[in-house]
Order: sequence, then C-alpha cells, then structure tokens
Amino acid sequence: MIDKIIGNKCTGCKMCGDICPTKAIEYPVNNEGFWYPKVDYSKCIKCNKCVNSCPIIVGEKRIKDSFEKPVVLSLYSKNENTRLSSTSGGVFFEFGKKIIDGGGYVIGSTYSDDWKSANHMIITDMNGLEKLKGSKYFQSDTANIYTQAQKALDTGKEVLFVGTPCQCGALKNFLPKVYKNLLIMDFICRGINSPLPFKKFIEYLEKNLDSKTEFVQLKNKKTGWQSLGTYVRMKNGKEYHQDKWHNDIWVRSFLEGNIYMRESCAKCKFRNLPHGTDLTIGDFWGITKQKNDDLFKGISVLMINSKKGMDFFNLVENSFIYKEHLLSEVIPGNPALVSNPPFANLRGRNKFFKILHKKDFRVAANAILESPYKKFKRSCGRKYHKIGKSIKTLLIRFKKARKIDIVNYIKFNYFSKNIIRDKGTYLIPYRNAKIDIDKTAKIIIKGKSIMVGTNKINKAKSETFVRMGKFSKWVSKNGADLFYGTTLEIKSNALFESGYFGMNTGSTIIATKEISFGDEVMMGRNVIIYDSNFHNTYKHGFLKICNKKVTVGNHVWLTNNITILKGSDIGDNCVISGYSTIGTEIPKNSFYIDGKIVDKKIEWEW
Repeated sequence: MIDKIIGNKCTGCKMCGDICPTKAIEYPVNNEGFWYPKVDYSKCIKCNKCVNSCPIIVGEKRIKDSFEKPVVLSLYSKNENTRLSSTSGGVFFEFGKKIIDGGGYVIGSTYSDDWKSANHMIITDMNGLEKLKGSKYFQSDTANIYTQAQKALDTGKEVLFVGTPCQCGALKNFLPKVYKNLLIMDFICRGINSPLPFKKFIEYLEKNLDSKTEFVQLKNKKTGWQSLGTYVRMKNGKEYHQDKWHNDIWVRSFLEGNIYMRESCAKCKFRNLPHGTDLTIGDFWGITKQKNDDLFKGISVLMINSKKGMDFFNLVENSFIYKEHLLSEVIPGNPALVSNPPFANLRGRNKFFKILHKKDFRVAANAILESPYKKFKRSCGRKYHKIGKSIKTLLIRFKKARKIDIVNYIKFNYFSKNIIRDKGTYLIPYRNAKIDIDKTAKIIIKGKSIMVGTNKINKAKSETFVRMGKFSKWVSKNGADLFYGTTLEIKSNALFESGYFGMNTGSTIIATKEISFGDEVMMGRNVIIYDSNFHNTYKHGFLKICNKKVTVGNHVWLTNNITILKGSDIGDNCVISGYSTIGTEIPKNSFYIDGKIVDKKIEWEW
C-alpha cells in the first residue's frame, strides 16, 4: 500500500518494513543508491499499518513533557581525548557512556566492516560505543532496528536512540506506547546523502592507494574542527587526508551542490522547533567570542527539548564545560534547523550519477564541480561591462589612479566571495598593498570605500599589509584610509568593526578576538593596538585572561607612538597624547597624558 502513496517523499527510514506483520515490504535500491519501499502484494493483508504509522503521511507523535522552546547550550567534554576524537564536542559519547555505565543500551549508526556503508545497531559496551562515535554523512540502514529497540525497551533498561529527525520520528510512531526508559536524541541534519557515492569514493581511494580500508573518520580534526577534514587510513599504512580548504572532493560535492542528497530532504517536515525529540545535538557553527584553541578542538550545541532530556542532562553535566545561549545564536550558523537546503540542479545531478556508474568517483565529482578558472571565465561575460564602467569611474575620480593595483581591484570587488559591499563602495588597493584573505574570511563594506596603501611618497618602498585568518570578519561602516607602511591583521575567528578611520604610517592593528572603532578615529604614526597578550601568562599558578575586547569610541585622536592593550575602552571625543600606553577605561571628552587624565571637558576638531 505505502509504495503507491509515499513516492519521492519517502525518507528511507524503513520503519514500514518493521511494522508490517507479514514482512511484505522490501527496499530495492534505485539508480542513485537510495532505497524505497516496494510491497509484495501476494503477502500484503491490507492492514494499512505501513500507511497509518508513516511519519510523513500521518505526522510524528508528540513527545511527552516537551518544552515550548528548547534550552540551548554550547558545550564540550572535559575529557580531551573524547573531544578530539569526536565530530564536535563529544556530547553523544558522554551521554552514551552514562547509559552504558548504567547497564543500558545505545542505538546508533556504525560503519560496515569494509567501511563503505553504515547501519544502525544496538550496543551495550564501550567498545561498541566507540564504533558509533562520529558523523557518517550518508544514509544509515535502519532495517529491523525499530523492532530491536522495542525489545530492548521491554527489558526495562534505559535506551538511548540516536538518529536523524525522520528516523527518530519513525521510532516514536512504531512504538505501541510511551516508554519512560527511552531517551531520543536527534542531530541538526542538513540532508542525508546516498550511500552509493560514498561507497564509490572509498573504492576510488582503495584503487589509488593500492589497499583495503582500515579506518574512516569524517570531520577529522587534524586541521581543526572547522576544516571538515576527511581521513581514511589503509591497511598498507597509506593515508588520505583532505579538508574543505584543500579540495576534498567528497565534502565539496556535498556542500557545494547537494549532488547526492535525498530528494525528500529538500522538503523535510522535521525542521520544526523544538524538535520532536528529548535532545538535539550538532556543531555550534558561527559561535563567537571563543578561544582559538576551542574553535580548533570543537564545540557542540545541545538543545534540550523536554523535561526528560533536562533530567538526563543534569546527570551528566559534570562531564562538560557548558554555557547557556539564545536559540537565535544557533540558527545563523545552522540554517538547516529551520530551512531546507536547495535540491541539486537535476541536469548536474543526472550527469553525476550517469558518470558514477561508468567511471570512478573523482571523474564524476569533477564533472560537476566547477573549477575556479571556469567560474572566472563564465563570470567575465556578465561582468565585463560593469567592470569597465567601474574602472573608468576610478580613473576619473582618482588623478593618481595609475598607482592603484587595477588587477587586484577587479579581483577583490568583482570575483571575490570574501568582499560583500554596498553599491558604490569598493576595496581599493594601491600597488604597495599586500592583501592576504583566507577563503572563509569576510570584509563587509558599507557607506564608503576602503583605501589600502594610499598617500604613498614617490619611490618609498614601504608596503601596507592586510591579513585575515580563517572565519575572520571586518565590518567597515564608513570606509577607511590605510596609509602606506601600516598593518591590519584580523586573526582566525576574530572580529574588527569600524566606522571611518585614518591609519598613518608605522601603525598596526592586530585583532585576535574583537576590536571595535567608532566613527572618525584618527591614528597618527606608530600607533599599536592589540587585544591580546598573544601568549598565556600566569599569576600564582592561575591563567590570566589572554584576550579581551578593545573599544575606541567616536571622534578619537590617537596622536603618535601610542600602545593600546587588551581591555582598553576609550570613550568618545578623547585625545591621547604621544608616548602613552593604555590598558584601561578612558572616559569620554578626556585628554590623556603621562599616564593620567588632565582634562575631562576637552573638544577637538577633525
């Protein structure tokens, strides 16, 4: 019955096969590697259990004692090994360990023996829990797992079930009653991928590395939590490790094109908040104000959706470093919580699978992953007229436009995804400018343009440096003039916000956490601004704060040879005398000289 109704809305949870009393439902795999139900009508007794229990057709059952809004935490395991070997912060492993220590069961996804597929299984010991640890990023086979889960629940022991939101919804609809000893945990799901491309990916690696696979870890942290690293170790000792920054074709195909995502994921019915589970886990993408070390090792988000989930968290909270957050802090970095990812372009998708059945994975992936050269060539046709007009305006506006680096001007303003600018604003690099922006960094330009390397003296060799690390951000609200011989560095995950400011020769700004400028900030020569010690310092054996935000208000004049240290907060309309060192709060309208405030009612003209 169900095969005539569900169609491509099917999520592949396989629950209808478990609930069928005559085992009349099988799951043939289609050309894309996805399984869909097919009923053997010679066995079907038309009981309609498959249809009446399907969470897509009838909806999922509401969980008891669910909250109206989830409690949101950022957290990670206190155990360093657990944290580093887990996908994000080690939350699932710590929850599972608590269940195992209490003699209970944990149900989750594990790799097959050949590492080319995955299936759900029940485990009762720590060795089994190690197998369940880590993301799989392709569909796990859940055949018969719902029946096994019910048998485990009927023993009276605690059971933790972990799966996609649709798999968790299927379990709730399968069970004949509400079990007090069941804890349901789902994860933030962007969409589920076909097992076929992953199998082909591993086969491609085995052929090129001349060995069978011994171990696979997706989201390996060799290059950090945020790198989405793929690590595969072969039995002959050879290794494959690539990440999203180094052209890992598995991750790129997944993230850039959704080429092998299941069709139903583009119309997912399980993105309501709070989720219909006790707990939801995931990566806290986009979290701010964190140490670089923590961003390297991984930070989880935990959403507690029910009283049962909260009661269990209270039992394991001592295993974590955690902090409460607003739900609004999670959604920007995890849009899949509330919105569906776009389905792949059908022409590209069909091309990918057609090639995949004839060639290896790399050939199929490269056929649909556009090279930077192709992107550039394709964009030129659309942008040529716009670029030409922009350069003409530049030549008219700036009499010394010959000193501007036209190639980088075009590159950054028209072909770089790093630059987000208002209409009529630009990043204008002079020929002495050296700009190094990581592909994950962003410069947001509003109001007026940013000039890099301006005011250069003829024949002077001093260069202007702008360097931005991974996931760093510069929000420029009114433009800036970075004179020749200045340095602006925004380190990984750091934020620099600025109104208009002028930065004179010899001055340096280095943001490791957060630096904020108001409007009309004048920096004379040799002004140094840091928000960090750059190295840990200790007092009486206790670690002192290494990074602390620096704030400079509106209309501030930093005269010359000034050092501004972490935690400084300079109010509006201040003048800081030369050869000063600031590491504290300076009230507005102050004149600061020789380590003290000599006037609190000063005014000065720009």
